[in-house]
Amino acid sequence: LFRKLIHHRDKCLLKNTVHDSVLIDCKPEHLTKIATGTIITLEDVKNTLKEEFDLDFNVPIKVEAKAGVSWGELEKL
Repeated sequence: LFRKLIHHRDKCLLKNTVHDSVLIDCKPEHLTKIATGTIITLEDVKNTLKEEFDLDFNVPIKVEAKAGVSWGELEKL
């Protein structure tokens, strides 16, 4: 995810990861595109691990995205 988002530093910034959450600061006009790309990237981790490390990963990954101005105001996209 970091490798993909680094090319969009003018639109968003990967701020932090907390357990199974990823926090991205994103300009509102790019929210949908960045959220969709993040979901696709994270759900495709199986293929990335195979390509990069020749590692078989057989656990399905389901990702959802939420947005808000604070953790307390997150709403599902």
